[in-house]
Amino acid sequence: MNSQGKMNAANKEYRKVLTLSPRHPLAANNLAANLADGGGNLDEALKFAQIAREAAPEDPNVGDTLGWIYYRKGLIGSAYPLIADAAEKSRNNASIRFHHGMVLSRRGVHGRRPPS
Repeated sequence: MNSQGKMNAANKEYRKVLTLSPRHPLAANNLAANLADGGGNLDEALKFAQIAREAAPEDPNVGDTLGWIYYRKGLIGSAYPLIADAAEKSRNNASIRFHHGMVLSRRGVHGRRPPS
């Protein structure tokens, strides 16, 4: 099975979990991330990321996913605070650090910490 096939199978399972438990943060977050990174519908990904954020507002992975979807939709102002917070909370997470760098680059900060 190729990686896209595995992602489709995983998404099917996440959807099953969400049918049983519509506010399940891990399933909603993982489905949102897969949709965003796998070429899925960004509006659908946003819906699931918002569900995850409501259920787990302090989870940096959830904040990163929501922020990354905003980034992918071109909403840098909405993406930045979520991803910056996630990067602060998860300093050793390479994926979150990458997303943070991409947002900073789009904001024109280029490595400088913006004023609070």
